[in-house]
Order: sequence, then structure tokens, then C-alpha cells
Amino acid sequence: MRFTDPRVQALLNVCGALALLPAGFTNRDLRHHLAPPPGLTPTGLTHALSLTHLAQRFLIPGISQITDLAHRAHLAA
Repeated sequence: MRFTDPRVQALLNVCGALALLPAGFTNRDLRHHLAPPPGLTPTGLTHALSLTHLAQRFLIPGISQITDLAHRAHLAA
């Protein structure tokens, strides 16, 4: 397996997420998560990637700062 291959990365991500299920997972579960999304055009893919980058760059750090400030204010009170 080439670990840099996007399909292998997707498989490892799904296995990591499904490994926590109490009853385990089946090949059918893997197929459900690894199937390509229906009708994702190049434009749709570009939009999805842009939104993902925005979330990682701004939304997640912003929420982290807000919750950190709230946590600090709670500790100071």
C-alpha cells in the first residue's frame, strides 16, 4: 500500500473511525464510507475544498480561542 495514495488515506481514516464500534464493522460498512460521493463535479469539489480550508484556517482556531477565553474567565471567577 502506498500511504500517500488518497484511497489508502481514506481507508485508514474509515478504519480508525469504525474501529470504535462495539460490534465491529463489516465490508459493507467500509463500502458505504468509501464510495465516491454521487455527482460531485469539479466545481463542487473546488467549493468543498475551499470550505474545508476556511474551516481549518479560521473557524476551528476561532472557536478554540473563544472556548479558551471562556475557560480562563471561568477559572478566574
